[in-house]
Amino acid sequence: QAAKAVMKVVSLYGKEASDAVYGKAKRFVSEERLHQQLDFESTELMKLQKDRPADTRYFVFADTVTTSKGRGQGWMGLRFQLTPGGEFNEIILHLRMQSMEILEQHKTLGKLGVNLAHSAYFDLSSKDAFIKSLHDNIDPGQFEIDAIRFTGPELTGIDNRLIGLDLLKHDLAKALLFDPRGNLVPPYEALWGRSILAYRGHMSDATKGRFSAEPGVESDKAVFLESVGLDTLSVDGQLDEKRFLALAEEPDWILITKPMADEGLAEFIGTLNAKFAGVQSATSSPAADYVVPDPTGKRKTQVKMYSGKSDGPQTR
Repeated sequence: QAAKAVMKVVSLYGKEASDAVYGKAKRFVSEERLHQQLDFESTELMKLQKDRPADTRYFVFADTVTTSKGRGQGWMGLRFQLTPGGEFNEIILHLRMQSMEILEQHKTLGKLGVNLAHSAYFDLSSKDAFIKSLHDNIDPGQFEIDAIRFTGPELTGIDNRLIGLDLLKHDLAKALLFDPRGNLVPPYEALWGRSILAYRGHMSDATKGRFSAEPGVESDKAVFLESVGLDTLSVDGQLDEKRFLALAEEPDWILITKPMADEGLAEFIGTLNAKFAGVQSATSSPAADYVVPDPTGKRKTQVKMYSGKSDGPQTR
């Protein structure tokens, strides 16, 4: 009941103001900063406990997001009690704003924050209900959630990978990225500034060699990214969750997407601010190198296209 709620709202614009309250972080917009916010505010919040009824449940919401005409991105989190006096649970997500209008991005963030709190308290029993509630009253295409994580004593039955799959199925994510440890990670964060070669099925050793020899590619730091379409994980028209989970556990970088052509994969890879980007085509005659302009038009990313023709040993 709103009449019985107590709320504190803090808005800090600028790194200096934020550092003064939460302490320094390596990056201003980062998961590290989000946890600093949640830690500080939850400590402050629990000081109210001695003056509040015993049946009070507490929650803290925080976000650290850059909004810009180049499309913003950042982190959002909720730390909350489901049981009065119980331990805190957490939902952490990484999002990318899709609107080019800064005001629209601000409105979307506000609505999404309210939806996240509502979903956590009223829709956790159903994955579909939780996902649908996240974009309640938000126009389609305003934001993307490319990673989500549930932790806490009362959330142990939730598989973060399957929640990510639902995000993809409901068009709230363009792709899911799993690192070699099987963790669902945000592509923009995990691959930023790295050299990336995406491929489907098997990667030609010759392609790997050509990619590694490209100027600026540090082969020991390169990411060889297997791209898998959801359609290949279906049996008789039904998505096989066991196959999906088995793929997520592979000790490789795995990108799972809805079905897309080489150009679609190249366009996605080109939005990640990679140091160097390449795609091994699914065909023996790939299109010309793909140029991906950023939303502001100020810079372009060239994605090198390599032939998928079998010209030697194959690696996975």
